[in-house]
Amino acid sequence: MKIKEIQLNISDGDTLVLGLSGGVDSVVLFDLLLKQQKKQSFKLIAVHVNHNLRGKASDDDEQFVRSLAQKNNVDLKVFSVDCLKKQKEGKLSLEEAARELRYQCLNEVAFKYNGKIVLAHHLNDCAETILLNLTRGAGANGAIGITETDLIRRPLLSWTRDDILRYAQENNLNYVEDETNKDTRYSRNAIRQKVLPELEKINKKAAANLVRFGQTLAEDEDYFNAILPKELVKNGKKTLKIDKMLKNYHKVIKNRTIIYALNLCGLAKDFSKGHIEKIAALLDKDCGKKINLPHKIVAVNDENEISIFKANDSKYNFSGMLSRDEIKFKVGDFRFGYVAVSIIKATATDNVKADDYKLIDISNCDESKLVLRFVRDGDVFQKIGSAGHKKINRFLTDKKVPQRERKHIVCLAQANEILLLETGDVSQMVKVMDNFKNVYKVVFKNCKTDTEKH
Repeated sequence: MKIKEIQLNISDGDTLVLGLSGGVDSVVLFDLLLKQQKKQSFKLIAVHVNHNLRGKASDDDEQFVRSLAQKNNVDLKVFSVDCLKKQKEGKLSLEEAARELRYQCLNEVAFKYNGKIVLAHHLNDCAETILLNLTRGAGANGAIGITETDLIRRPLLSWTRDDILRYAQENNLNYVEDETNKDTRYSRNAIRQKVLPELEKINKKAAANLVRFGQTLAEDEDYFNAILPKELVKNGKKTLKIDKMLKNYHKVIKNRTIIYALNLCGLAKDFSKGHIEKIAALLDKDCGKKINLPHKIVAVNDENEISIFKANDSKYNFSGMLSRDEIKFKVGDFRFGYVAVSIIKATATDNVKADDYKLIDISNCDESKLVLRFVRDGDVFQKIGSAGHKKINRFLTDKKVPQRERKHIVCLAQANEILLLETGDVSQMVKVMDNFKNVYKVVFKNCKTDTEKH
């Protein structure tokens, strides 16, 4: 077959993080990327996630990928995850649990190496996603199917499943087959094995036509997104706020703006049309009125805005990242709640007044007791230049941080003494002077995840 060009939309020197399951789709993309490296300079890192769902077969897949990466001298990161635990804790389907864990692993590597994720989704995958989403009651946005984002590249979206199988055969590529892909008890497999083949009997281009339909909807969505009053939406770190001026707009714009707002924090896929309309109706209710939404989300009519947040969960974060109670202070990259934290040994050339990072001198601290954690009641803080300590709640009140948001703030602390807040406030105790022997650079960064249904 004539090899179709793959469009990576990357620059020389970029890092690509490839999801490599060992199946035919990802193996074909792996081979194409190796060939592309001969034309373009980029670093390739492969990621394999062992879902531990098929016993020896899962381990055999992992070993196959390890051998494939080693043979081609490609850096490989392997993760072992507990899908059943994730399914139970998150009250998810097994498919959803596996997908969330898979993207979490990919995001972790992409963040660490400042890379772009590359996945092997193809045209048939996109058609199946459209059918699946429509069956579940999705609106226009769900019927768009699988697309690319700034973080995620999908170079095979123009390839059919037959194109991929033919390429693998003509290039003598070995790959593994997951027998669970034939199990039609899983909804996606049922659409792949039963529904789409029946549609292709009616029109052999059914899959391509579904994808073209999705692309047309995407163009329409682009237009609507361009005219939405996005200035009425504020996505805080723990609270989503929608200005009540939205009630003056047409119902279509009103609902789409709410969906846009929920998409900012990865929630839209969990909300039905009925939920969207309830939020819209709240715009006309009295101040203080609230509604309960899925996943313990609450929407409240505040004085001039609708506030949407997680109720009674100090570890909740809109990005979907996992949280931990404490992380010991050390050089490295960490995830904590919705925040990614990088700790780096500083040099004398680093700028004490920089906006994108903060410098701290831990000479006066007990390094073994330093931890990253959330702010707690009873903490105290003395900001650089202030006369003395303040209780953290008083300090945050002065900064006009809403009460419900305070326990979500990440800090570096020693016992109950806060040394650094993710807001960028630095303690007098770790103020940097002239000696850089024990100075560290700390970077706080919002994490993002891909939220497509796949």
